[in-house]
Amino acid sequence: MARRAVRLPWIHPAVRPILFPAGAFAQPGGMVGDANTAVQFAPNPPNAAINAPSTHPTIVSPNTTDFGFGSGGSFSLEYWLKVAPGNTSSNDAGVIVKGYDSAQVTPWYMTRYRPNVGGGTVDLFLRDPGGASFTTNSSTNLTDDQWHHVVGIYDSTVAEIQIFVDGVQEGSQGGVAPAAYGTNTRPFTIGNHYNRGFDGLLDEVAVYDSALDVVQIATHYFEGSGTSPDPLLNIDFGSCPGRCTPTANCIATYSSPGPPTEGPPPTTG
Repeated sequence: MARRAVRLPWIHPAVRPILFPAGAFAQPGGMVGDANTAVQFAPNPPNAAINAPSTHPTIVSPNTTDFGFGSGGSFSLEYWLKVAPGNTSSNDAGVIVKGYDSAQVTPWYMTRYRPNVGGGTVDLFLRDPGGASFTTNSSTNLTDDQWHHVVGIYDSTVAEIQIFVDGVQEGSQGGVAPAAYGTNTRPFTIGNHYNRGFDGLLDEVAVYDSALDVVQIATHYFEGSGTSPDPLLNIDFGSCPGRCTPTANCIATYSSPGPPTEGPPPTTG
């Protein structure tokens, strides 16, 4: 598995850094225990034409051969996102985009923050060379000024796209045609698509040429958030001192989540 990391803050030499205001690259990051900072994006003015030149901060790799995949190749898009209530993101704001701008060159892929769907969800959106579109959307409202871990994957082995939020799969679509997604003549862009700008924080953006599995996704989330999953089984065999004797069993019942509760020895009939 190769990880084509785009570790924020990162700027390609051809990017216009003056678009980012002072302090945009000095925001607290999304991962617990990681001193690396995040980037604040802000969209175009609300009255900007849909195809107007981008005037808001956007990270672009102009090398169009980067971040494309061979026909039938699996891939994953990963990032941490933080969006505050009252943000001014455009509808269907681009987060990671390869191929969809004013030219809309297929086959392309993108993942978007969608304030127009469910109050603020994310999706994975693909279009193949024949014009067929495939999309899957998350369900959690992410507009809460908290960091969230997002992963969108295309798994060619099962012809399916999936979207995960905070380690949990929230959407999928099957029957996704194999194609060389991202292999096109357009640049790789972060923070915008077709002048639909993102207003929020991004951190730890990464692109993989494989489909991350559920264990890898959950591990990345738990390591980054500093949390651990609730156990399905929690038994503390030392929870009832003084009652465990050679002739009196000590029973602790399971709980999920939370600490175990002590119970009496079982009765026999």
